[in-house]
Amino acid sequence: MKLLLVTWLDACSDDSGWKPIAKITAQKPMRVKSVGWLVKRTRTHLTLVGSIVADHCDGDVTIPLGMILSEKELAARA
Repeated sequence: MKLLLVTWLDACSDDSGWKPIAKITAQKPMRVKSVGWLVKRTRTHLTLVGSIVADHCDGDVTIPLGMILSEKELAARA
């Protein structure tokens, strides 16, 4: 499996409760960096996992390709 560093944009929301409209209109998508093992890629999304044991995994994230800014394959060392 490939080990990837994926930089992508995620939706965000400020704290709950009442706040000025100016604060809300200043919000921007969050730039996220995720590192993980690529377990699946389709024409619409990819899925990374952070840990793998035999045929089980944990720490998964599925990212729509349209949200991805960049991908970099990392060298995995044993």
